[in-house]
Amino acid sequence: MDSSKRKIDEMVNNINSFRETASKVQSSATRLSEVHSEIRSLNRPIGYRVEDAENSYKSYEHILNDLRKFKAELEELNRSTGANVMELRALLQRQEEYILEVENYMSKIKNLILIRQQYSSLATGLTEFIINYTEIVKEIERSNIHPSEKVKRYDDTIAKISDAEAQLALVTDKGNLIASECTTKDRNKVMEQLQSLKSQVHSLKTAIQRKRQEHVESASETNKKAGEVEKVLEALRSKEQFITSRPVLTLSVSDVEERYRSTRP
Repeated sequence: MDSSKRKIDEMVNNINSFRETASKVQSSATRLSEVHSEIRSLNRPIGYRVEDAENSYKSYEHILNDLRKFKAELEELNRSTGANVMELRALLQRQEEYILEVENYMSKIKNLILIRQQYSSLATGLTEFIINYTEIVKEIERSNIHPSEKVKRYDDTIAKISDAEAQLALVTDKGNLIASECTTKDRNKVMEQLQSLKSQVHSLKTAIQRKRQEHVESASETNKKAGEVEKVLEALRSKEQFITSRPVLTLSVSDVEERYRSTRP
């Protein structure tokens, strides 16, 4: 009788344990589905700003931590059941897949963060360059240095503009990469910013080239006038040498008076 009761109790315990495990498996399956829905909801275009990508990365990081914690709980449940529950193994397999998926997303977003940081740094540097060299042009124009010296300063500035154009090409590449994965609204913002930078660099370059040409012509005119003045001075110097080379008059006063009387009627 006692043996039969023990067997019945054991069966009841096993049934209760199975039901509890089944309930936990079902609850875990629901929870895992919710996590996967959350992963899918994050798989959307990311804004063009650095903080947009960083916020997305933090969201994935939070999910990854939850998945790893959840995995540890399921592994403990699998050990505690003492049975090879197929549904539980399937859940663990799905967890591994989701963890790998999230890690892949995070790796991609790390790269997106880097691209946005590079874009922001390049755009800021280019803006500062434009502001700085706009002031340099004003300083050159305000200065009283010879036009030829202004031309030299503009030559140096034009060399720097070439560096700015190379920087513009880099920021354009980064901007196009960002825009290719953004929403239409963010894409338009990036394109507007790139167009503004391109326009400002072009306007600055055109202004510098125009000012340089003006001073080239001014220097040429100044040199021409200086050459004409030098010719006049050279002619005067030649006449001076001719005059000083003539013999000095040796007539005395009496000679002059005598010649004067001889000419009178």
